[in-house]
Amino acid sequence: MAVLLTVLKIIGIILLVILGLILLILLLVLFVPIRYKISAARDKDDDDLRASAGISYLLHILTAGVTYEDKETDKYIKVFGIKINKKEDNTKPVNNEPEPATEEAANAAEETEDNTEETAADTETGAETEEETEYTIEEETEEKEEREDKEEESLADKINKILDAIERKYGNLTDRINGIRRKIRYWDKMLNDKGNRRAFELIKEETVKLLRRIAPKKIKGFIHFGFDDPATTGQILAVLGVFYPVLPKKLVIDAGFSDTDICGYADIKGRIFLIVVAVSLLRIMLSKECRRLWRLYKKKDMYC
Repeated sequence: MAVLLTVLKIIGIILLVILGLILLILLLVLFVPIRYKISAARDKDDDDLRASAGISYLLHILTAGVTYEDKETDKYIKVFGIKINKKEDNTKPVNNEPEPATEEAANAAEETEDNTEETAADTETGAETEEETEYTIEEETEEKEEREDKEEESLADKINKILDAIERKYGNLTDRINGIRRKIRYWDKMLNDKGNRRAFELIKEETVKLLRRIAPKKIKGFIHFGFDDPATTGQILAVLGVFYPVLPKKLVIDAGFSDTDICGYADIKGRIFLIVVAVSLLRIMLSKECRRLWRLYKKKDMYC
């Protein structure tokens, strides 16, 4: 009895350890943020653009990203700062110098091919002369009659093909029009349904919340732009002026009316909590209206 209790105790401890590890991994995935960073820079009077985008997780234990510099793109995945996607150079030097043995074999093959071609040509010419002697006047008249019959049939076939093409084209056109009408009726019913409207409102609300929470927290930079036509520069500056109240304070935009150049730099940083994404998706999935909307969408082929 004591041995059985000891075994059960050990099994229980192992199960608790496994459950604890699973819970720890789940908490790390949901509550530890995924940090992202995007940066770009271009010097004045320089056509080369330098840009990079990357993400990091668990205090930079896991990092991944892509860089663009000198017109070349480089992707990387690092674990503890060590690349795990190193490219191996498997190219081998190619010896372009032909071997003498291969040259002799090639020459021999060419000679044999020439001999076979000559013999084949001789046999073909002999056969053609024999066939020409066998032709008679009756066979020539039969061939003329067959050609005339084929010309008449080909003209009728062409007319029939043209009529068939017109019929197919008209039939396809009507089918397309009917399909478009069915789709319009389907989407009109989907959008005007009260339950579907509530589902769309919930999806819109959760999407806006999610975008606000994963939006960049830090944006800084300096952007200078100018165009050949000062009017174009003024129009772009006027459009940016509309968004000036919501632009980050550390993002400076400078317009130049005397020079034509685009240069500057920009750094964007933010983070994403997967728990936020999971909660938004869970709210959408638990909504009756959203589930009904999904069922109706899966049956789209029945109505369209």
